[in-house]
Amino acid sequence: MNGGVRVVDICGMGGVGKTTLAKVVYDRMSPNFDASHFIFKGNNEGKSNWLLPGKNILLVLDDIDIYHLDEVMLTIDENLLGKGSRIIITTRDEGLLKGFKMHHIYRVKLLTNREAVQLLCRKVFRCDFPIRGYEEKINSILDYANGLPLAIVDFGSLLHGRRSASEWSTSALVEFKKIVNFVVMKVLDKTFLELSFDYQEIFLDIACFFIGKEIEYLEGILRCYAVEDIQLLIDKSLMTIIDKKIQMHRLLQEMGREIVQQQSPSNPEKRSRLWNFDDIDVVMQNDTATFKVEAIVLDLEDSREKRLRVEALSRMSNLRLLIFCNVKFSGVLKNLSWQLRYISWHQYPYTSLPSCYRPYFLTELNFPDSCITSVWDEHDGEKVFWHLRNMNLRGSKDLTKMPNFNGFRILERLDLEGCIKLSQLDGSIADCSKLKFLNLRNCANLVSIPNKLFSLSSLEILNLAGCFKFANCLNFAPFEEIAEGESIQQSSSPRRQKLCRSKSIELHYMTLKLLKNYVISLFNPPLTTGNAKKTFPTNIKSVPALAFCGGLRTEQIIIPRQMRN
Repeated sequence: MNGGVRVVDICGMGGVGKTTLAKVVYDRMSPNFDASHFIFKGNNEGKSNWLLPGKNILLVLDDIDIYHLDEVMLTIDENLLGKGSRIIITTRDEGLLKGFKMHHIYRVKLLTNREAVQLLCRKVFRCDFPIRGYEEKINSILDYANGLPLAIVDFGSLLHGRRSASEWSTSALVEFKKIVNFVVMKVLDKTFLELSFDYQEIFLDIACFFIGKEIEYLEGILRCYAVEDIQLLIDKSLMTIIDKKIQMHRLLQEMGREIVQQQSPSNPEKRSRLWNFDDIDVVMQNDTATFKVEAIVLDLEDSREKRLRVEALSRMSNLRLLIFCNVKFSGVLKNLSWQLRYISWHQYPYTSLPSCYRPYFLTELNFPDSCITSVWDEHDGEKVFWHLRNMNLRGSKDLTKMPNFNGFRILERLDLEGCIKLSQLDGSIADCSKLKFLNLRNCANLVSIPNKLFSLSSLEILNLAGCFKFANCLNFAPFEEIAEGESIQQSSSPRRQKLCRSKSIELHYMTLKLLKNYVISLFNPPLTTGNAKKTFPTNIKSVPALAFCGGLRTEQIIIPRQMRN
């Protein structure tokens, strides 16, 4: 053997078979080396016991800690091992070896259904397939194990030699599941306990609420914690991202939910998280909520006739995460927790935020398709959103007025798509120095926005698609002719009417110098009628990401030669 020392990292979730795989490889390969050692976690064996300078050795470090890892890597750096040496490391934490250059990663996968059937049947029946009459029970066990070898092997050990109907009854299998669950959870819980507090909280949120959700959905929620991303949970094999969706092994999810439920098995109001309709209904109907409730997420596929009593929310003073989708309510919302970091309330049924509410810690506010007419009642005075980054009010058809934006210090995204009654934006929006995304699509009655908004250096995406009234303003009132402090508003001036009759109109959608970082989208603007030609300004080529999309009402559009490719 040659080619230099090689390090292989066998990683995967607890119970997936890393140690078993390492033992098989060790038994098969050890005769080919000058010496071989298999070191388990907790073994205090130092390198003096296995290091043979210049010799080719096979070393397996099973679930080792960082001390042993540093020791091994130091011997490699100092060229103390033979060039044909092989080091195998098993770990649940893929990130453990990220700082080391010379290593290969092998990720142990869950068993396929065929492999799982074969493993279980070999343990129970000493053959590769189920005995006739046991197929349904076998499928039930495999559905629970979900490809995890540890659970399958434990079930196989408990059922080996059992053939009577009573031993395979539903009640017996339930008891066996409890035994297996205890063993498996003990293994899985180990990784959870190694996490920091914030990552434990994120893990529990994901296990309870967000399996199957888009990863982008979680980004706003992460701002509730002192962490940047969830890569650490992926590295520790606690979750995966598949097709941009969050996935977690069923037994890990069950472990997370069990941790929460054990906080108070009989009293849901004393648990930190609520996700079950019946539990939430009991808490809100009886108004028994306590300060221990930190998060509520309820997403109903079909809205039920039964309504939740909303008053109970006013007394959940420690609530930090609130998500409702397709849920009906009764009563008056008097307040919300001042500790809230994230709110997503589809079809929010009230006309504004509660007057007593103070959004000191709120980072994201999502009220899609709501009944809101204004963010807060103007008689409540000005509210300060110190930490708000994202506000989504899209589809709120009764929204008529946006507030003064002076209190929105770090707002980055504002989505007002489909707010058909909104006619203007407060001029203070141009002072939101962090604003990157502004969606005004299909705000059909919008007639005025601050001219200074277009010189906002942070703004990257502005969507004005379907703003028909506003499109009229842009066509015939070039920004160059408007005083700096004015808003762009509709006008029926004689000059504008004259321009409508002209046969060639240069499109001054806005001063192109100001558009270097913009994506502008104007769908179906009523630019002109008849046979008038449209000529884009020649300096439009200086805009790297400009999009004029769809259905221009003109028979000919003249594009500058510089843009035609």
